[in-house]
Amino acid sequence: MSIVSAVISALLVRGWGSLSLQPGNMVPASAATKQPSAWSRGAGLAIILFCLFTAGYIALILVGERFDYYDNSQLTLYTLRGHNYPPPIWGGPGRFFPLAFQEFNVIQHFSRTVFAYHALPIFELIVVCLLLLTLDRELKMTARVCLAIFLLLTPGLVISFGGLIYPERNVIFWLLLLATFVDCFDKRPTAATAAAAIISAQFLLYYKETAFLFLWGFAVGRLLIRCRNARQPGWDFSRLREKSSCLDLCLFSLGILFLLYYCAIMFRNTHLQYANQQRLPEIKMLLSYLKMDLLAWLFVAVVIVRACLIWKRTIVPSPLWEGLAFGASAYFVAFLGLRMFSAYYLAPVDVIAVLYLGRLIVLSWGKQHVWSRIAITMAFCAVLAQNISLSTFREYERKNLVREKDQIASVIRSRYQESGQTPLRLYFPYTSPHLTMEFAAYLSFCGIPIEGVEGGPNIKTNVVLFCRALAATGPLQNYQGIIGHAGSTPKLGDLVIILPDDIISHAEVDSYLRGNDLLFSSEPQPSISHGVFQFFSHCHIASPGFEQKTIPDHWLYSSVTEWKQPAGSGSLAP
Repeated sequence: MSIVSAVISALLVRGWGSLSLQPGNMVPASAATKQPSAWSRGAGLAIILFCLFTAGYIALILVGERFDYYDNSQLTLYTLRGHNYPPPIWGGPGRFFPLAFQEFNVIQHFSRTVFAYHALPIFELIVVCLLLLTLDRELKMTARVCLAIFLLLTPGLVISFGGLIYPERNVIFWLLLLATFVDCFDKRPTAATAAAAIISAQFLLYYKETAFLFLWGFAVGRLLIRCRNARQPGWDFSRLREKSSCLDLCLFSLGILFLLYYCAIMFRNTHLQYANQQRLPEIKMLLSYLKMDLLAWLFVAVVIVRACLIWKRTIVPSPLWEGLAFGASAYFVAFLGLRMFSAYYLAPVDVIAVLYLGRLIVLSWGKQHVWSRIAITMAFCAVLAQNISLSTFREYERKNLVREKDQIASVIRSRYQESGQTPLRLYFPYTSPHLTMEFAAYLSFCGIPIEGVEGGPNIKTNVVLFCRALAATGPLQNYQGIIGHAGSTPKLGDLVIILPDDIISHAEVDSYLRGNDLLFSSEPQPSISHGVFQFFSHCHIASPGFEQKTIPDHWLYSSVTEWKQPAGSGSLAP
């Protein structure tokens, strides 16, 4: 589909109309001026600082990484065991993003280390940084560097490139490539740049279901801006004969093709189980996005105002940038309509928001009234403070979760090796079945044979999992096959596991530590004061486990205890 679409689009562009009509009356007045020099002394210093910042950013991604974070079972049970991960086309839940995780099916043949698996996200991050520095040539290099750093500090970018299982990083990668190729095509229409834009759009579509709305908003917005006369009433539909209009029509057609494909696959699965499970009440959903991403709301507000001004012919728009803004707004509205929330969903919107708003502010700063500058500065500081606090919270939680779960796995592996022929029982009193399955998948990856997971010929016995939250014995997750057993209390000799993301208080932990052997305990590092904890408790919206819950006082504390009391005599707090 991608190859055929690219070839057809290239042929259409080559034979479409005559020479492309350059939209001189559609380009902002600032574009008519000479572009600023990118290689001044200040620009060189800014680039050096940006390289150092990016190097530190990459180092933070890699430090202490393991395969035990949320949803890494999609790696530990598949490619890290030598099995290809099937394209995510899930009829029951209603998910259709078939390109997700497919890169790891290739990487596994070269290496299965943490560094190898993070190599592609890091490569994509470097390419994204280069595109950020080259896309908007109307800005000085110092301004581009500042916008790039500001963007990399947003929680959506930190999450998307810091983890392995977020398709948003691929959406961002292909989105910026699409914008770059379309910009090149607008300046010099060629079949090669048209084909490159089509390929980028095609990859973009099949990493996230809602991406077709972005593509539609982008293409339709560009067509409307191009055909609507900028300085006189009426429409000029002759501009549809331009090569840029041909490319926009091809991009719009790709979105239609995707939607037809999606409907054909989901024809008998119209319940959208995944969306229904993730759906929040309207007020809670709106407040969640406000707490998480003030930037996105400011961006949409500015886009609406500018759309009205464009309609009234008060300002002269740029087809590229207004098209990107319209597409990002449609992408945002899609999640509002679905009433779905997650801390990283709006990462592609944040990319366009920073570039779009930053461009407007930098180009118009000298013309702004003093009160407008004060308002812009206050909004900038509010967004920057939100981004830094939420990103810091997310990374602090992530690194501690990864470290402590790996330490717990080491303790369990040592006890398993010492157990001989005695089955090892693990009891999870406060962990949900889903998180129990995720941790068990990592244990299996570490060489600990878990019941229900394929094992080797030299395995002496399986490790048995007991989960208090499980209603009946069976698979902890239908599509993974790891077996869990229901159990209200641990038995003599059980290893009682408290994970760092369990919803539990210090008092509940103390209620069963007495009279039992504590084998391992850990607390967050670096340790935080009560005041910092209270501050972090207001950032819980960025946590994958506590985004809609209050953080307990036992947050990021973990332990492994050998149960010494007879069966039924223990007292575990509910």
